[in-house]
Amino acid sequence: MIRRKDTYFCTMEKWMLFKNTKISYTDSGKGAVVVLLHGFLENKHMWKEIIPVISRNKRVLAIDLLGHGHTECLGYIHPMELMADAVAAVLKTLRIRKITLIGHSMGGYVSLALSEKNPEYFKIMKKVKKIIITAKELKRRKDSIRSIQRVSKKINSLFIEVNIKNRFNFNFIYF
Repeated sequence: MIRRKDTYFCTMEKWMLFKNTKISYTDSGKGAVVVLLHGFLENKHMWKEIIPVISRNKRVLAIDLLGHGHTECLGYIHPMELMADAVAAVLKTLRIRKITLIGHSMGGYVSLALSEKNPEYFKIMKKVKKIIITAKELKRRKDSIRSIQRVSKKINSLFIEVNIKNRFNFNFIYF
């Protein structure tokens, strides 16, 4: 385990190896463990505002997922299950048994994969069920957006604009 002072967090950045790949994480505070997982094309620094607040009475781990931040790539593609295995490896290395998991965007999908592969880490599975519902809702919206994109090639933009506004209540900027 290598340590480096990270002035951005005012905490120590640490590394461990997972399948000969460097995994970067920060570890701060004491108490029950809260794990923070960032979204796609982000890194653990996205949590910089919330870590000091949570770490007042909890131990907070912010992990850079495979291919993000200071964590190296393991391959060309990193499936959610592989990223969940990397998170589990960090938890195992630190001998952590129970966690509260907060995942943003892709981090939510990694959280879901971790909860399915390693349910023993979670104190209350009821909370994980809420994550599953959220993930299903996100998948439904993603599928809806794909459908709208397919249809948009065949019909006029006015229908698409109205349909999207009614479904998602987005504000549009026209160029």
